[in-house]
Parts: sequence; C-alpha cells; structure tokens
Amino acid sequence: TVLYGSETGNAEEQAKSLYADIKARGLNATLATLNDFEFEDLPNQGTVMVVISTCGQGEFPANSHKFWKQLQDPTLPMSYLD
Repeated sequence: TVLYGSETGNAEEQAKSLYADIKARGLNATLATLNDFEFEDLPNQGTVMVVISTCGQGEFPANSHKFWKQLQDPTLPMSYLD
C-alpha cells in the first residue's frame, strides 16, 4: 500500500512513481491519499509506504490531516503499527 499526502503534487508524483515500480515487478499494490485511505484497514496491510511533503511553513498537506489525527490517537491499538 502506497499512501501519500501532497499539497503541490510533489509527493503525489513520487508516490505514483513508487506505485508504478511496485506494479511493474508484478506485486499487488494500492495507491491512495492519506485521507482517502480507510484507516480501519491499516492493520490488514502487509506493508505500508507513506510519501508526504510539507507545504508552506512546514504544515501537513490538507489531504493528510485526518490520517495524522487518527494516527496520534493515544487509544490507538498497537496492531495498527505492527
């Protein structure tokens, strides 16, 4: 699974390139923005690669806020990070 957060398209371009390389090797993969990914599916992913770039004065891209907030939840089970 390749997830990305991008405001200006730089991280999106890199994530799409990574995804294409994975698929070219005959491997299964999915590509999504961080906010479009179903966070509850995170523990079911074999490998997750996150490509993100900051914008402005180091802020998170708009399409990553929801994911980041869920990831910071202190009650998040460790199974989400294994």
